[in-house]
Amino acid sequence: MQDEFGTALELGMQELEAMEAPAFWTAVGVGVGIVVSVSAAYASFAVSAIIVT
Repeated sequence: MQDEFGTALELGMQELEAMEAPAFWTAVGVGVGIVVSVSAAYASFAVSAIIVT
C-alpha cells in the first residue's frame, strides 16, 4: 500500500514540476524584455539629450 502511494505521489510531483517550469521561464523572459526595452529607451533619450545640448 505504501509503495503505491509513494508512486502516485512521485507521479503527481513530476506533473507539477512540468507545469511550474514554463511559467518561471516565461516570467524571466518578460523581465529581461522589460529591462532591455527600458535600457534602450533611456539610451535613446540620453543620446538625444547630448545631441541637443
